[in-house]
Amino acid sequence: MPLPQLSAPRSKSHQFLSWLVTLLSVLLCTLALHTRFPGMTLMGLGPNWLLIWLVAWSLKRPVLIATIAGVAVGFLQDAVTI
Repeated sequence: MPLPQLSAPRSKSHQFLSWLVTLLSVLLCTLALHTRFPGMTLMGLGPNWLLIWLVAWSLKRPVLIATIAGVAVGFLQDAVTI
């Protein structure tokens, strides 16, 4: 007896929208790295928005995909801060 399918297959437009939201959220977090919002600093240090995004995004992903994303986000952060 085969197991029932847990989720329906995604359409191409749904996959595209998912990737678009992911990329836009990464870009927003990258831009927020250099912005100091009122009340968001503690002794002159602000939050690392890319790290927060990476942890939240990686919770439902396989370890290999999360590791690759971590390396990519690290390169992105290095490119922006140099």
